[in-house]
Amino acid sequence: MAEDVLDAIIVGGGPAGLSAALLLGRARRKALVIDAGRQRNQSTLAAHGFFTRDGESPSDLLRIAREQLEPYGVGVQVDEVVAIERQDGHFVAKTKKGLVVRGKKLLLATGVRDKIPDKEGIDALFGKSVFVCPYCDGWENRDRRLVAWTRAETAAKQGVALLTWSKDVVVVTDGERVPDDQKRTLRAHGVALHEERVTALERDGGKLLALRLESGERLPCDAAFVHLGEEDRSPFAAQLGCTPNGTEKTGVPGVWIAGDASHDLHLVAIAVAEGVKAACAINTELREEQHPIAR
Repeated sequence: MAEDVLDAIIVGGGPAGLSAALLLGRARRKALVIDAGRQRNQSTLAAHGFFTRDGESPSDLLRIAREQLEPYGVGVQVDEVVAIERQDGHFVAKTKKGLVVRGKKLLLATGVRDKIPDKEGIDALFGKSVFVCPYCDGWENRDRRLVAWTRAETAAKQGVALLTWSKDVVVVTDGERVPDDQKRTLRAHGVALHEERVTALERDGGKLLALRLESGERLPCDAAFVHLGEEDRSPFAAQLGCTPNGTEKTGVPGVWIAGDASHDLHLVAIAVAEGVKAACAINTELREEQHPIAR
């Protein structure tokens, strides 16, 4: 039935999805956020670099965002979307709990999953002294002993990047051999390199103390920034034929992507902005379909 069709289904309730929901609600659109509750930064103590909210905990940001949706009638369903298909010109999303919703437009704000070293104890350190984003957590670790844990092909780039926050930087590639030209670059900037495998993490609760290398060497450190890449958390973009390109546009009619899944800069502020841009584009398209203007 027409009245059961939403204007937009938003899959993912992080900064991108919730900011899109807010704008769509203010535009008097019927939207629903379906969120599985696996935000990328949920282990992080504080979110940084977000204007007026620097240092806010990610959980508080999400709580406030959900509360601010209430006046606009936009719901948030805590559930996991397991399938999305097109039927009769609409998108149909089915969830793990058995919910089935139909929508005219679809926003994928499903985020990405970081590739983290498979080392015992690293989960207890993640978001506390092991991080992925120096823009988010570099300031808190300024002038400390930092490790850039990265792949060989990005060793120089990631090692030199951390010099912005500390002069004491070491690159670890966990067994991968670094090309000679990158070794020369690291030496020129005073960044040490260890290509040996990491055999253990020394820690005190959530505090990283040192890395143990295969040779037996102990590498004292205060924080590690991991740069091993990431993968899409959801298969829906690929299944629908979308091509993430750093913008909200996907090339698939009626589908937008916002947040980290768009493969632009991975910052809360960027995710919020992308959610806003996607919502404005969705509202504009809905308006033009409802009230076409002769050209």
